[in-house]
Order: sequence, then structure tokens, then C-alpha cells
Amino acid sequence: MPSIKIIRQDLEALVGIPMTREEIIGTVEALAGEVEGFSGDEITIKFEPVRPDLFSVEGIARALRGYLEIETGLKRYQINQGSHQLIVEKSVSDIRPVIVGGFVRGLRFDDYLVRSFMDFQEKIHSTLGRNRKKVSIGVHDASRVSPPFRYKGVDPESVRFVPLGMEKGLTLSEILQRHEKGIEFRWILDGMKRYPLLVDKNENVLSFPPIINGELTRVCESTTDIFIDVTGLDSYACSKVLTILCCAFADRGGKLESIQVCNGNDVVYTPVMHPARMRVSLQDVRRTLDPELRPDTCIRALKKLGHDARYNEGESMLEVEIPAYRCDILHAVDLIEDIAIGMGYDSFPPLLPGAGVMGMKSPQSSMINAVASSLTGLGFTEITTLTLTSEDASRLNARVQGEHISILNPLITEYTHLRRSLMPGLFQILSLNRRREMPIRIFEIGRCAIPGQDKPQERIHLCGAVMHPKAGFTECKSTVESVFRDLGVRISIEAHDDPVFIPGRSAEILLNHSAAGVFGEVHPEVLVRFDLPAPVIAFEIDLDEIMKGIH
Repeated sequence: MPSIKIIRQDLEALVGIPMTREEIIGTVEALAGEVEGFSGDEITIKFEPVRPDLFSVEGIARALRGYLEIETGLKRYQINQGSHQLIVEKSVSDIRPVIVGGFVRGLRFDDYLVRSFMDFQEKIHSTLGRNRKKVSIGVHDASRVSPPFRYKGVDPESVRFVPLGMEKGLTLSEILQRHEKGIEFRWILDGMKRYPLLVDKNENVLSFPPIINGELTRVCESTTDIFIDVTGLDSYACSKVLTILCCAFADRGGKLESIQVCNGNDVVYTPVMHPARMRVSLQDVRRTLDPELRPDTCIRALKKLGHDARYNEGESMLEVEIPAYRCDILHAVDLIEDIAIGMGYDSFPPLLPGAGVMGMKSPQSSMINAVASSLTGLGFTEITTLTLTSEDASRLNARVQGEHISILNPLITEYTHLRRSLMPGLFQILSLNRRREMPIRIFEIGRCAIPGQDKPQERIHLCGAVMHPKAGFTECKSTVESVFRDLGVRISIEAHDDPVFIPGRSAEILLNHSAAGVFGEVHPEVLVRFDLPAPVIAFEIDLDEIMKGIH
């Protein structure tokens, strides 16, 4: 959850009423946020990544005004249709194909507001923007450039401009090697022969997306008119980000003006400010929340969350207009959630289940408990790591390849894949504790996702690791045999080379002639990769395979 730091007086001015600490905390929590703390006049608030419209004080104030019923219903933003053009050239189509833009005029900036919007921008970059790869934002002083703007792909050595924060012009290649942001985000452009560039009619550079803007269009306290560009890989996400930014600037008194985006024969005006429309069945709302719920109660709750709604009695449907800045409303169930938030979760009486049931341990749970008890008795400490991981972390070393199951729409870039092995997580824990007294013995029992021909398979794995200067194959073999002896399971062990382990120092565990796991001395490449200062032995066992073999 991103942390948003805001000034209390600014929040109260935008909401329109003074608020006590308790009122701020209570209202933010009712909106599914969290107040981390107060420090003088500064408040730190967290909201879920799915609500980027709440990553700024303007968005938070807008939500509070609705929830407190100061200003309910759909807020309609006026936008003037502009005459300027943003021309998208074919040369950028296979690089970073999406761009939208718009003007905001008549703003009054100060140092606080500049810093506030920069922080807002970076919060969107790191969440919805997937660390700038999916979406990146440029905000420019419009008085310093002349439309029409052109978005194109160029040779990295053919253009030189002064990037933001520097005094000397650099080529695009030099920016990636020498500028702080270039070094941080050059991975996005890896393998590309041409780079995206946004220029005005005089070839003045506004932006080198997604890396850095030009110093020429730096926004400062004297800026009154701005041009916003949003580039990326997903047209829906880029459009929503532009709308969210424009709504925040409009809440500060800015006047919105669209721009004509010309991409070949396709011509659109952005930003798009009109509301989306969705219908939700009153029966579904009642089934989910309360069988006695009235339509007018639902409408009031939706209006507190910024929607407009009416009840179609003939079809028993709630017809809802959704504000353009809400990018999290994808299904009718999202509107049902907003009804629950608008009513207040504490307004629903707690209910006990209608039927009593008795539970018992499954054979799988019994075996898991027995394994954990055995390893605890051998001096191991149980740990729990995350099921989600990054592609890089999920590979033990450069020699270990194989398929990995990726998440189509990950919330953050650090967690983009499902783990297929528990070992990387254990090695990371050993690395974090490498300065502690040795030996360190840890184990984990958890779910892994194994790629299959038709669909992935979910398996329960056991993994253990030991680190100390004298750790060796014999100790690892003895530990594995002790665990299976405690389970009363007969196994056989055969020599087996695995790229995670040192050649000749690893083995495979067989149950009824079927492979059930591996163990051995970890390869030095892996030790270096995870910054492990001493020898490590490790084993990983498929407990589902063990269950299958004993039943």
C-alpha cells in the first residue's frame, strides 16, 4: 500500500470543514484506507494500489467530501475542446505505442504543490504504472513549447537535449548511462534500436519517455499552464491515469482543455472525462449484503462514493454512472462493495453460521504436522515466505532455466510470478541472517505452482536448508533419512546431478521408484548469487508425491 503524505490544513481546506484526528482516522478507515500517523501538521495515509485516484490530497479530499455527504453524487468536470494536435508517428508503434495528453490552464503553483504533484506522479509510476513500464507521466510548462506535438521513435544518437536536473545536453544513449533516472529505468528500453521521443513543432524535446523530461519544460512556481503526456503499453491504463491527474488539477482550480491525438486515421480527443455506465441487480446486492436492503439506501451509499445512480423498478436494476477517475470498477461486484463501504461495514449486524459443523484433520494435514514436528526436533526453525516472487528471484542461478508461471496483471513489479520451488525463499532468509551465529537450520512447508501441459499443478513442498562452515552431503542425507524414518516411510536414494547442487554431491529421493525430491550441497554459483558466506546443504521434497506413494 503506497504511503501518501499530506498537510492537514491543506486537506481541511479542500474538504471545506475542520476535522479532528478521530474524524480523519475514522473516515479514512471507512474508505478502506489506513492512517499511519500524524507528525506535526503532516498526515501519512495508505490506500490500496487499486485506488490511484486516492494517491493525492486532492483525491482524498474528494472522497472525504462525498463520504461525509458534503458533496455527493457524480462530480462533473468541465473540459474545453482544444484546437491543438498530438501526432503519433508509425516509428513508435513497436516501441511504446500509446500516448494521450491534455492541457490544464490557470493554475497557481507553489513549492508545496509542485512537490505534492511530483509525489503523486511517482506513486502512480510505482503502482499502476508498473515501475514506469506500463504507464509513465510527463508534466510540462506549456508556455515554453509550441504545438503541434509529435511523438516518434528516433535513433538513440540522433537527438541531444538537456534532461531534467542537468545543465548539459546529452544524447538519449548518454542519458541511459549517465543520468540517475536513465540508469534506474533503462531496463525498460533494453533491446530497442529506436527510442520514443516527444517534441514540439520546433523539435524542442518535451520528454524522453519513460525515462526523463526535458529541462526546458520544468514546472516551477511561475508556471500557470501545463501540458500532460501519458505514454505506455496499455491504452486503458494511460487514459485513466491522465483522467486522474486532470481531475486532481481541476480540483485545484485548473481549467481543462483537450488535445486532438492523431494516430494514422484514428483521431480522438483526450482526456476522456465522461462517466462509465454499469448496471447491478438489486437481488445480487441483497444476496451479498442484506436481504432487506432498500433501493434508496443503495443509491445514497453509491452517491457517497462519488457515483450517480437510479433504480429501474421494472427490471429491479440499479443503473450507475461511474466517475471517470475510478479505474477499479470493473464488475458489478465492485459496485456492491462500494455500497457496503457507503453504508459502513459496521452497519451490518454480525451473524453466526446457520449450521454447526465438526471438523477433523485431513491425512495431508496430519503428515504436514508430523514433518514439522520431526524437523523441529532436529533443531530446525520453521519459516514462511511469500507464494509470489519475481522471475529473477525464482531462478536459483543462471544455469537453472525452465518455465515459470507469470501473473497477467500483477499489482507490483516485485511479485510477478508464482514460485515453483521453495529454495529461493529459504536462501534469501539465510542471506538476511548471514551474520547470525551458525549453524542456521530452517525449513518451510508450502504451496508451489508447477507448469503443466494443460494447466499448472499446485503441489505441497517441503524444503530445508542448513548453513555452517562444515555443512556437507552426509549431514543432509542423514537429515532426510531421519524425517522419513519418523514418518514411517521407506525410501531409496540414488545419485542424481541437479544444477542447484555441486556435481557429484547431490541425490534424488525415490518412493516406489517415483521421484519425490532432491538434496545435496548447494553449488558455489548459488551461494554467490544469494551472498551466502558459508557452505549450504538443502533438500526439497514433494509431499503430495509422498502422500500418493503411501496411500
